[in-house]
Amino acid sequence: MVDNKRWRFLANRAAKLARQRRRRKRATHKVWPHLTRDQQEVAKRLSKGQISLVTISGWGSTSQLPRLP
Repeated sequence: MVDNKRWRFLANRAAKLARQRRRRKRATHKVWPHLTRDQQEVAKRLSKGQISLVTISGWGSTSQLPRLP
């Protein structure tokens, strides 16, 4: 009885680890999760080189972006 219980414990643990591993493999990497959508748009344009000047006053004055829904 003890061997069977130990085997089930190990099998359940291995199955749980496999589920977690599969979940991690499917996870997508988010580059800018801490930015708003408008800020993400500005960051994309900055990285592509479409914006030549960024002022210290903030994100809003760098470019006239359309309002995202």
